[in-house]
Amino acid sequence: MDHDSLTGMVVEAMRFASLNTLLTSEAGLERTPDAEILAFAASEQRTIYTANVRDYARLHKEWMEAGRTHSGIVVRHYQQMPARLQLRAIHQIRQRFSAETMVNTLLYLDNFIEPGH
Repeated sequence: MDHDSLTGMVVEAMRFASLNTLLTSEAGLERTPDAEILAFAASEQRTIYTANVRDYARLHKEWMEAGRTHSGIVVRHYQQMPARLQLRAIHQIRQRFSAETMVNTLLYLDNFIEPGH
């Protein structure tokens, strides 16, 4: 999770659900450019979760055009999305995608929120 996605409740819930969650600050990448964070995540086979849609959508496009491989990016449009909605959507993604099917995938968290919530 990069610094744009820091929500204590979400981090705790993801860890409680046995998701191997690493914050950029824990990896020593707190003030690191997004391109370097994506490279780190790819080298560690980690999916990125962020609210920085614009930059990561651009990086995803650049990586695909360059033939580079990453381990997936999940973005959300709303910085202040309630934790319960984030967790429900993350759970939906976890059920539908494996680590293998996340490779080179850019997912919008908003697409996994049930209508009416």
